[in-house]
Amino acid sequence: MQEQMIQAQHTQNRTERFNFNFEFRKISSPGFFKNQNTDHNNARLTARYNSKDKRYHAFLSFYNNKLTGGENGGITSDTFLVNPDYNRRRLIPVRLGGEGGGSFSFFNNSIPTKNMSREMSIRFLHHYDWGKGDSLHINDTTDVWQYDPFFRVQHTLTYTNSRYEFIDEQVDSTYYRQFYGFGIADTDTLRTRHTWRTISNDLSLIQFPIRGNLGHFISVGARFDNTIGEFPDTAYNITFQNLSIHGEYRNKTKNQKWDLSAKGELYLVGENAGDYNVSGTLSRYFNPALGNVALTFRNVNREPSYAYRYFGTNQGTLITNTGLNKENITLFQFAAKNDRLQYNLVANYYVFNNFAYFDNYTGAKQFNSLFNMLQIVFSKRFSARNLHWYADLAFQQLHGNSPVQLPTIWTRHRFTYEDVLYKNLNLVTGLEASYNTDYNADGYSPLVGQFFYQNQQRVSNYPDVHAFVHFRIKSFNAFVRGENLNTFLWTNNMSSPLYPRNNFSFRLGIRWWFVN
Repeated sequence: MQEQMIQAQHTQNRTERFNFNFEFRKISSPGFFKNQNTDHNNARLTARYNSKDKRYHAFLSFYNNKLTGGENGGITSDTFLVNPDYNRRRLIPVRLGGEGGGSFSFFNNSIPTKNMSREMSIRFLHHYDWGKGDSLHINDTTDVWQYDPFFRVQHTLTYTNSRYEFIDEQVDSTYYRQFYGFGIADTDTLRTRHTWRTISNDLSLIQFPIRGNLGHFISVGARFDNTIGEFPDTAYNITFQNLSIHGEYRNKTKNQKWDLSAKGELYLVGENAGDYNVSGTLSRYFNPALGNVALTFRNVNREPSYAYRYFGTNQGTLITNTGLNKENITLFQFAAKNDRLQYNLVANYYVFNNFAYFDNYTGAKQFNSLFNMLQIVFSKRFSARNLHWYADLAFQQLHGNSPVQLPTIWTRHRFTYEDVLYKNLNLVTGLEASYNTDYNADGYSPLVGQFFYQNQQRVSNYPDVHAFVHFRIKSFNAFVRGENLNTFLWTNNMSSPLYPRNNFSFRLGIRWWFVN
C-alpha cells in the first residue's frame, strides 16, 4: 500500500485591493485489491479585486477536478476473504480488469478498466454598490475608508464542463453479457463518454435595508443557461436553454440572536420548466444554557437526472427512458446546538415522490408513490480533564414500500487524550470506532457508475477501528494513523456486495504553513 497525498497552497495580497490564491492537491493510491488504482487531481485559482472607493468588487475563480478510478467489478466470491492462501488481498480474483491490474506510480498510473469523472469551471462575479462611505479614525496615523452599501447590482458569468468516461481495454465478454445484456468480443475495447457544457448568465439586484448590516438583505434576479450534452450516439446529443428567476430574503439581527433566511428559484421556460427549489430557515440563539435552535423547510421539484433517461456506449445504447415525471423531495428539519453542554441534535423528516432509482445494472426506474424517511443524528462530547469521549449516533427509519435501503443505526465513537505540552505542543491521541447495523446495501454498476437497489444480499459488519496521534507545534501539523485495526481480528468489512473495505493501513501526514 503506497497511498500518497500532496497538497500545496499559496495566497498573497499583492496590494490592499488585490488578492490571489492558488491551491493544488493530488491523491494517488494502488488500492488494496486488484484493479483498484485511483488518481485524483484538483487545482483551484481565485482572485479578488476591490476598487479604491470600495464600490466595485470583482471575484474570479477557476477549478479543475479530475478523478480516475479503477473498476474491478468486485471480487468473484467473498469466500476468498477467509481463505488463508489469500491473506495478500491483491491475489483475490476480481470480475473486471484482467490479471495484470495495470501499473502504479505517484505521477503515472496505467489502469486498463477505469472510470474518469472530470469537472472544470470558471466563474466571474462582479458587483457595483450604491451607499454611503465614511473615514474611520483608527489612530493618529491611520484612517480607514469604510463603505456601507444599500443597493447592489451583481452579475455572474459561469462556464462549466463536466465529463464522465468509462474505458475497459481488457474486456470480459461473459461479464458484460451476463449483467448488461450485450455481446462484445474479448479483444474489443468498451468505452463511453458523456459530456455536459453549460454557460450561465445571472443578474441580481440586492438591497440592504439597514446600514452596516450586510446580513440583512433582499435579493431578486434571473438566470439564463445554455447547455449542450454530447454522447457516444450523436443522435441523442441535446442542446437546450433554461430561464429561471430567483429571490432571497435574509435577516440576521445585529445582536446575532435571530437569523431568518427564505429563498426560492423557479424555472419559467426551457427544458426544466416547472422545476423549483424553495427553502426557509428560522434560527434563534437563546442563551448559553439553551444554545441555538433552528427550524428548516425545503421543497425541491426537479427533472430526474439524465443518467436515468439515457446512457450509451460504443457498443450500443443501454438506457432510453421517456416520460419520467418530476421528482419531488420535501425536508422538515429541527436542529439544536449547545456549546455549553457540548451537543448537537438534528432531526430530519423527508418526503419523497416520483423517486428515480436503479434496480439493477441498467434498470433505471421511477417509484410513483409517496414514501418518507425519519433521520435523527445526535452528537455529544463528554470530558473529564484531558480525557474526552466524542459520541455520534444516527437513527434512520423508512416508512412505506420504498426502493431505498438504509442501516437503522449508525454510530461512531472517539476516545481521546488532549493536552498542551511544553507550551507549544498541542497533542490529540486516541481510538476511533464506527459501526452500523446490518442492511441490504446497494449493489454497484461499474459501467454506468451508479449504485442500484437490491434486497437479496445483506451486509453485516463488525466495527471499524482506528488509532491515531495528531499534534501541532505552532505552524507545523502532523498525524500518524493506524486504520482498520479490525482486520487483525476479523475479515474485511463490506461496503457493498462483493466490495470489501480496506485492509490495515499506516498513514503519516505533515502540513507546514509558511507565513510572510
